[in-house]
Amino acid sequence: QDFSNRNKMLTATLYVSDLNPNSTYLIAPVEAHPFYFGLGAQYLRKVEPNIKKVSLCAQDDVTGRVSLAYWRAGFDAHDFEIVNDQYFDNSTTDFAPVVSSMLAGKPEAVCIDTTYPSVALLLVEQLFTQGFKGRILHAGFELLPDMVKRTSKEFMEGSIAFFPRFD
Repeated sequence: QDFSNRNKMLTATLYVSDLNPNSTYLIAPVEAHPFYFGLGAQYLRKVEPNIKKVSLCAQDDVTGRVSLAYWRAGFDAHDFEIVNDQYFDNSTTDFAPVVSSMLAGKPEAVCIDTTYPSVALLLVEQLFTQGFKGRILHAGFELLPDMVKRTSKEFMEGSIAFFPRFD
């Protein structure tokens, strides 16, 4: 943003939450969330046709609220029962209660939305610690190697992510 403003260079983002009053030269021609999150629910239905119940969580901010709304729409459109749907405060450091609440409805898949990478790591660790067996959906799994170290390769197999990994 600073570079674009300083050089008066028009730039584009696929993430509307990047926009703010100071982003004079930044445009967001498309919001990507509805495409890949809706397709994520469709993909889960295709590869796991017997899954009925899902649980969702996200941080309570603009990114979390917008993207969880798209996840809800995708899961509703593909006939999943949402057994838990919650936001947690950005200051949360203990995710055991969040995950306990998510697992109370016995979901067969959990969606940890676009939670920030460090938070996704803690959520995955709690899912493992609390004995979750099922699919995990997340926007990117940016810290996948750390997740595997803290859980296991077998636990993380079958997880579904939507941002490409370029490394």
